[in-house]
Amino acid sequence: MTNDHPVRAYRKKHDLSSREAGRLFGCAGSTIDRLEQEGRAPSPELMQRMIDVSDGELLPNDFYKLPKPSNQTAA
Repeated sequence: MTNDHPVRAYRKKHDLSSREAGRLFGCAGSTIDRLEQEGRAPSPELMQRMIDVSDGELLPNDFYKLPKPSNQTAA
């Protein structure tokens, strides 16, 4: 399992530069770099384009980390 940002993992898999990925997703390559470096989720509009262009390889859940479950049980 890798800790790569989902967009970076997608780029590696498809041998894309940031600039090429930006062109595919309709944004600047610097936007791709910023998302990856800062570990942020894209805007809803950009995320939708990423989902569409990647044919579902990138999904909203890829961009959000779920909190770790507590070991406490509900009373």
